[in-house]
Amino acid sequence: MTGELLKPNMGYKIISTKTFEKTLRKLDRAVAKRVLAKIDKLKNGVEEIIRLHFIPKGLEGLCKYKIGEWRVFLWLNENKKEIILYRIGHRKEIYKNL
Repeated sequence: MTGELLKPNMGYKIISTKTFEKTLRKLDRAVAKRVLAKIDKLKNGVEEIIRLHFIPKGLEGLCKYKIGEWRVFLWLNENKKEIILYRIGHRKEIYKNL
């Protein structure tokens, strides 16, 4: 393999918004820790991310990621290899506040 550059497997960059950080701080510490651990796994693959069927005005391209009874809303930019975290909440409540 002389002359070839080996590129490391570049994962996704995870970016959190102020809204996400605010909603994360409201969670129980154990739940927040579990959520962050699962989000960290997204760096290596985004297969579990689901595009929303309904798109609220101003939130085009929003997706969801399920973590037990919790939902993380995010944007996935596959060209830039970025995941932008928007909000987290319990599955019974998060859809009401979009």
